[in-house]
Amino acid sequence: MPSVTAVLSLLAAIRARRREQWLSPEQLRTLRLSRLRAVAAAAARTPYWAAVFERAGVRPETIDEGPGLERLPILEKSTLQEQVDGMLAVPVTRLFAMYSSGSTGRPVAVYRSEREQAAVSALHARIWGAYGRRPFDRQVSIGSGHPAAERGPVAMLRRSGLIPAMHRLSSFDPLSIQVAALRRIKPDTLNGYAVAIEQLAEAVIESGVRDIRPRLVYTGSMTTSERCRRLVQEAFGVRPLDVYATMETGPLAWECPESPGDYHLNDDVQLLEIVDDRGRRVPDGETGEVVITPLTALAHPLFRYRLGDLAARRTYRCRCGRGLALMGQVEGRITEIIRIGDGRALNSALLGACFSDYKEIRRWQAHQTGPDTLRILLMTTPAWTEQTRDAVLATTRGLLGDGVRVDLMVVEEIPLAPNGKFQTMVPLARETAG
Repeated sequence: MPSVTAVLSLLAAIRARRREQWLSPEQLRTLRLSRLRAVAAAAARTPYWAAVFERAGVRPETIDEGPGLERLPILEKSTLQEQVDGMLAVPVTRLFAMYSSGSTGRPVAVYRSEREQAAVSALHARIWGAYGRRPFDRQVSIGSGHPAAERGPVAMLRRSGLIPAMHRLSSFDPLSIQVAALRRIKPDTLNGYAVAIEQLAEAVIESGVRDIRPRLVYTGSMTTSERCRRLVQEAFGVRPLDVYATMETGPLAWECPESPGDYHLNDDVQLLEIVDDRGRRVPDGETGEVVITPLTALAHPLFRYRLGDLAARRTYRCRCGRGLALMGQVEGRITEIIRIGDGRALNSALLGACFSDYKEIRRWQAHQTGPDTLRILLMTTPAWTEQTRDAVLATTRGLLGDGVRVDLMVVEEIPLAPNGKFQTMVPLARETAG
């Protein structure tokens, strides 16, 4: 049972996050530096990070978010899995584990105290406040179907009935069951995997249901397509917003409701870098890999943790007035990039632009079958015609050029991954291994 102290920590963290989002970039930079050095001091008491700091020539009390942080190596998921015991700054008996969904094949565990879980919950609360979600809203979440975290102050408040329980559905549940559940619950807030929300919205439209009218719909855990946005608007009457979050770190960025397409970083309590394949930062505006340093994770410190996602920071401040920096929508995962024979790299955002304007395409998945050959699976609507096929082929060839052979294959179903998410790009190496 979480302590009163943990609940008070949650309330204090919520107030702090609401206030800090309006600080200037200069004020946020000062705040980050203080928190970075606090995390480094905690990490220096662990065998793993003490050795890393020594090899890198980094002193916790003088580390900065520029060259000092960059001297540290990128933390890979495999290293986190193998070295977790040596990274803990407090006894594991005082912590609880949070597990990733296993997108890379093996779940990753990170450990938090109740106070640190409160800090993650406070980030969610900041986002909900910006989106207009209320504490007593009825909420439905559609994802992997795994149970929610049972530890932490928010879980305790839900169990005690002080805030409403979250209704959880699985993206594998039959759509008829999902629609019936939403008609019964009548949620004020609906969130989930983007592909699950997209499928649900399509089912609502096709069934003619008009009594599911949440005030807020937001997506996460994978790239939100323009088709998803269009269907959600039609089915529920609201534009969906997108939250970029991971189980290991909590929310990293969230779409600004006043500036759609721009995503605020939580850079009062996190340090998000965009790096190249050698771990060097790329200029703002250029696409690279996301690495993250949480600044409230003192029990299980993580420095420059590679998430495997592709994105780019924005070069400007948001018109909403928040001092938080911006990034664009996640463009895909590094493991799902398709590299063709001439050296070009295709990600889901780039190739997806070929299909986003065609309402006849429900879902697509690109399989690389050779250095210069792609087999693209398409789930289509009844409006699909040979003329549409010709137009899609022309659009795809216009992007890829005549040197890449594209085969379109219309299929009845493209299955979800075991974790309930959806992979749009299947590179040659994975295709061959399968």
